[in-house]
Amino acid sequence: MTGSEIAIRARGLRKAYRVYEHAIDPLVEVIRRVPRHTERVALQAVDLDLKRGEIVGILGRNGAGKSTLLKIIAGTLERSSGDLDVNGRITAILELGTGFHPDYTGRENIFHGWAVPRHAQGGNRTQARFDHRI
Repeated sequence: MTGSEIAIRARGLRKAYRVYEHAIDPLVEVIRRVPRHTERVALQAVDLDLKRGEIVGILGRNGAGKSTLLKIIAGTLERSSGDLDVNGRITAILELGTGFHPDYTGRENIFHGWAVPRHAQGGNRTQARFDHRI
């Protein structure tokens, strides 16, 4: 597989959150230089290669890190460690509770999530551009 065929490559992706018991603890941690947090690991050692045009599904239980992985790939969330290479442009269009309608097909949900904001910004060729891209 050549590098130009790869759209997304992840190696050792990890995301951990610091969890504090009290709101003041981050400040105390900085001042005293003593850890006052526990760590909640959302992703650990994720490796993947996705080719251009490849369609994948990410399955897992609640809390497994599916949304965290997608947010890291889309660039809306910073990873704690690991390497991520994205060749091309990625736009996050579906987020839980935002723009997803269970009665619409996947294509219709994509159209409403992607095209409606662009049309509101003055795009008059929305349908043609959508058809060309999707």
